[in-house]
Amino acid sequence: MKTNKKLFLASATLILFLILVSSTASASIAETRITTHGTASNPDIYGNNIVWQDTRNGNSAIYALDLSTKKETHITDKSNQYNPDIYGKKIVWDEDNGQFPREIYMYDLSNHKKTLISSALIQNPAIYGNWIVWENDIQDERVDIYDLSTHQVKEISRSFTWNPAIYGNKIV
Repeated sequence: MKTNKKLFLASATLILFLILVSSTASASIAETRITTHGTASNPDIYGNNIVWQDTRNGNSAIYALDLSTKKETHITDKSNQYNPDIYGKKIVWDEDNGQFPREIYMYDLSNHKKTLISSALIQNPAIYGNWIVWENDIQDERVDIYDLSTHQVKEISRSFTWNPAIYGNKIV
């Protein structure tokens, strides 16, 4: 009987502690409105930079916000851009100008340079370090990886793979 009382008290104490920690942690999260446009979607964040796609001007365009300066930047032009991803100061997205092929672009926030990475029926890019991965629908729905330091593309998977993600040396 003593063991059951001790176990009950220990369990009750642990549950109360977890409730207290959980409510303290959730109380420290603050909500901040980033954009007032109801058309913003597909956000991504890295450090103090947030990127998203937005159709406020009629086409789907990529925007970035520096949280430290509160400066919003309209990154792209008149085509339609989708699925932004950010790592450090580099943003990638797929772009559809209404004609084949679809393209993957990268924009460097530090020097404001836009670079074409690849053209084909490709979409859903992700970036980590010097690596960009994307879904390649023209080549049996495979995943390709691009090395920014060597400018080489390599096939990773050929098994109907969609929406790749990358972190370190892992691709899922």
